[in-house]
Amino acid sequence: MPKNTSFFDKLIYEIKDWALWIGVAIIVATIIGNVLAIFLGNQTPLVAVMSGSMVHDPASIPKHYAWLEAKGFSQGQINAFPFPNGFNKGDVLIIFGAEDPTIGEVIVFHVPNSNYPIIHRIVEKQESGNITLYRTKGDHNPGLDPWLTPETAIEGKAVLKVPIVGFIKVIPIEMWNSIVRR
Repeated sequence: MPKNTSFFDKLIYEIKDWALWIGVAIIVATIIGNVLAIFLGNQTPLVAVMSGSMVHDPASIPKHYAWLEAKGFSQGQINAFPFPNGFNKGDVLIIFGAEDPTIGEVIVFHVPNSNYPIIHRIVEKQESGNITLYRTKGDHNPGLDPWLTPETAIEGKAVLKVPIVGFIKVIPIEMWNSIVRR
């Protein structure tokens, strides 16, 4: 850009430059998401944790263990669950295919009338004819989720946690929601 350009011309140049880089970032993110979807075997390979339902804080840990122990799980079984320390709002979970989820695993699934997938732990498995249903619970929540999740609603199982990165999604969504609710 020539040195004698006006402020307005410089501003237009900067806006175009930013738009180009934002466009490139969106394209790269889309490509990475599609590649991960192919390799991980599901349409939702990365999920940002949007709530605190799986947080393990000092107040919730004893309640979490007590609830599971009352359901017949030993401390050894509970500690052997994937993500025994839960995860936090703003973490990103890498999700693998949904084949044969087992009790204790953390799954990502959809429920009717929800804009976001739910990320909770399987605490019970039920067979109803040829349909498998799963009872889930957020580790931080005091009780079971009020629904049974059919196998067909499960996107996949959480296999890896990346801390904090999900705030890239959480912050703008929370800002948008606070504006819309006004």
